[in-house]
Amino acid sequence: MKLTIKALFLLIALLITSNLCFSADSKGLIQAYYDALNKKDMKQFFALMDPNVIHDINQGPTEIGIPKFRHFMEKVNNSFNEKLSDIVIMISDDGKYGAAQWVDHGIYFKDYPGLGVAAKNQKYVIRGGHFFEISRGAIKRVTTYYNAEDFMKQIRD
Repeated sequence: MKLTIKALFLLIALLITSNLCFSADSKGLIQAYYDALNKKDMKQFFALMDPNVIHDINQGPTEIGIPKFRHFMEKVNNSFNEKLSDIVIMISDDGKYGAAQWVDHGIYFKDYPGLGVAAKNQKYVIRGGHFFEISRGAIKRVTTYYNAEDFMKQIRD
């Protein structure tokens, strides 16, 4: 098959546009994740995920599946009132990977199981980030990072 120069340029333009669309779709997906998280809209939050989502908990285990992630979020939401701000989202050119940095403004209002610190409405502000894998328009993996030592220091003081 012979490609003309014009056809080749059209093909290249199509490929570039496709990658930009994937990238924009992925950015919108991750923005929707943060919108739902900040609203505590867990129905919408989990609707954005693959049923077998992989959740890498900060300095903890890796859990697989929405039911386990839901259980984790129930525990978090029952003990912490958090709002993420200053969210900056970055997407790979192919839209398969994303990362975001944020600032978490939180209040620890009810004892969290196993944390070892009594809740007394302690306020904290920590920086952190998430790493995402995206497949077929859904979040396939979420890896969380924040400075746990700084967080513990803030809720102990």
